[in-house]
Amino acid sequence: RLSLNLQVYQSDDSGARMEALHGQLWDRNDEDSHRAYGVLRKVEPMARALRELGAHAMISGVRGAQTKHRAGLKRITLNSAQK
Repeated sequence: RLSLNLQVYQSDDSGARMEALHGQLWDRNDEDSHRAYGVLRKVEPMARALRELGAHAMISGVRGAQTKHRAGLKRITLNSAQK
């Protein structure tokens, strides 16, 4: 009925493989580990999806109630495309 063309993108490595290679990054209390986790599980799959799909725009939702940082974000932002 909606005629959606959904594509699913995720990390190349499973969670178990990522843990075997890098340890429990999400459970460490340091910025480098949290950043590495974000890149592996979120940033890289999204960048790959946008590149492979040839996207010109992206809409994203962020819940302001989750953190102070998110609560302070502007409602609409424009970012230059990453190449």
